[in-house]
Amino acid sequence: MSQPEPPILPPSAPPAAEPPGVPITPNMILYLKQTRPWVLFLSILGFVFAGLCFLGGAFMLLGSRFMQFAQPQGPFSGTLFMTIMGAVYLLMGVFYLIPCILLIRYSGGIGRMLRTDLAGGMEAALKHQKSFWKYLGILTLSFIILYIVGIFIFILFVVMRTFRGGIAA
Repeated sequence: MSQPEPPILPPSAPPAAEPPGVPITPNMILYLKQTRPWVLFLSILGFVFAGLCFLGGAFMLLGSRFMQFAQPQGPFSGTLFMTIMGAVYLLMGVFYLIPCILLIRYSGGIGRMLRTDLAGGMEAALKHQKSFWKYLGILTLSFIILYIVGIFIFILFVVMRTFRGGIAA
């Protein structure tokens, strides 16, 4: 059985024209309170995933060092692939770690708001939430640009290869 949704409380005062005069309503507090467990869960899950990325990257880098003694070296050897993949996993771990830190700070701001400092805690929580979304937006834009550049390089490679004598069948 699911619990019934708590009632939405009416705002305590109409919103003011100036942002500093906007009151903190009971609904604002309620929504942030309901958000906090999910934010905390996702940040902890993200820390676990980032840790697994770091661990996987370290094992790949370590494995590539051991493989170099067993396999011949070359531009397409398994050791080069393992080294590149290890570095990619370490980089992925960094990319996942940053939003997790922002989410845990967001959750902490909500906790501070609920415990002691209503306005200060809410301001801190919203500041970290803003930083979280800004980071994800910049990261998303960066990946879109990388995809476009990658597609362009791929097309350029195919065209150059075609004019050099065709792609081997």
